[in-house]
Amino acid sequence: MRNANSAVERVRNQLSYKLGKAMIASSKAAGGGG
Repeated sequence: MRNANSAVERVRNQLSYKLGKAMIASSKAAGGGG
């Protein structure tokens, strides 16, 4: 169970990281860097 939990945490980390990168990239493209 602990292993499953850590796996979920890792996936969440990757998702939030990718989402953050995508948001930064889109904001740079749309607003020229804020």
